Amino acid sequence: MKTALAWIRAIFTEVPAIVFLGVDKALKANLERTAEQIRGLAAEWDSKARPLILNELELCPKCDQDNMVFVWPYECCDTCYRTALNRAFDVARISQLSFWPELVTLTGTYQEGMFPSERVLTINLENVGPEDGKKLSEIENPAEAIERQINVLIARNSLADKLKVKRERHLLHLCPS
Repeated sequence: MKTALAWIRAIFTEVPAIVFLGVDKALKANLERTAEQIRGLAAEWDSKARPLILNELELCPKCDQDNMVFVWPYECCDTCYRTALNRAFDVARISQLSFWPELVTLTGTYQEGMFPSERVLTINLENVGPEDGKKLSEIENPAEAIERQINVLIARNSLADKLKVKRERHLLHLCPS
C-alpha cells in the first residue's frame, strides 16, 4: 500500500512537470535549480565558485561521473563541490573537539624531537563527553574524518616518518612509526 501511494505521489508531482514542460524544459529547470543551489552555497561560503550549465554531459575529472553542472574554477561537478564543502565543515567541527588541542600539543613535542611516550595513544570515539558527542553526531563518518584530519596534522608538521594513525571502527590509535 505504501509503495502504491509513493507511485501515485510521484506521478502527480514529477510527471506533470515533464508532460507540461516537456523533457527538455524539465531537465533545464532541474539544472537551473542545481545551479541556484550552488550559487547560494557560494554566496555564503565560497565567493569564487560559479556554476556552469553545459549543453551536453561531460565527465567529471574528480569522480569520473557524467554531469551537466560544473563548478568553476574548481573544475569539478556539483556533487564533488558539495562533498568538498562538507569536508571543510567537518574540519571546523573537529578543531573544536576537546581532545584536539592535546593532539596538536603532542605533534608539536614530536616535531621538537622530544618523544613524550613510546606507547600508543588511543582515542575512543564512543566514550567522549556530551559536547563532543553532539559535534561528532553532525559529521557523517566521524572516525574517518578525524583520522583524515590527524593525518593532515602529522603531514603539516613533517612527522609522517615518526607518527601514524590506525583506525578500528570507533577507535583511533596514534602510534610511533
